Amino acid sequence: MLVDATRIRHHVLFPFEKAEYAGNDSIRERLMMIVVFGGGPTGIELASAFAELVCHVFKKDFRHIDPSKERIVAIEAAPRILLSFTGDLQGEVENNLKNLGLKFGLELK
Repeated sequence: MLVDATRIRHHVLFPFEKAEYAGNDSIRERLMMIVVFGGGPTGIELASAFAELVCHVFKKDFRHIDPSKERIVAIEAAPRILLSFTGDLQGEVENNLKNLGLKFGLELK
């Protein structure tokens, strides 16, 4: 498990480190995008954790990039995320996630 956690950390942190020194805005934009496949509870929790990490923790760690300009996308094959939730709860969670800056489906800004 520690190996998996270290690998995930590397895959999330390393692109932001590369973006810090990228001279090109389009390269920087690509490096600062995290895509999570799966709009169920686990996928959405992971995407939310990445949003919190990037917006609150990374903000202190970088001088040349603005981590809040990252794009976090949750891709789900079903028509909506969190299909196992009731309609009202599903809508409330989706609104909260959008306020965190998460995108759903193929909506990439």
